[in-house]
Amino acid sequence: MKPIIQLLILKTQETQQGRLMIFYIKWGSTILVLVGILLTNLNIYPLNIFIHGAGAVGWTIAGYLTSDRALLTNFGLQIPLFMTGYLNILI
Repeated sequence: MKPIIQLLILKTQETQQGRLMIFYIKWGSTILVLVGILLTNLNIYPLNIFIHGAGAVGWTIAGYLTSDRALLTNFGLQIPLFMTGYLNILI
């Protein structure tokens, strides 16, 4: 299974369509993160957690596809933090 994922990552980075997909994932995620921060500053809760969390997931995917460890560390570790927020809303 792992060689298939590595091949997918390689193909994504090598083709123009793959680079364009990563471009859109990054910019879409950036917009979501910034809107999440704005909603936090406006104290619009819990929507801020869901929007910012979606942006963090997008950046984690982009980091995975580009094999960027800094992105994976930063945004990948944010996901469990957002999960605590989701659980807090449900309880």
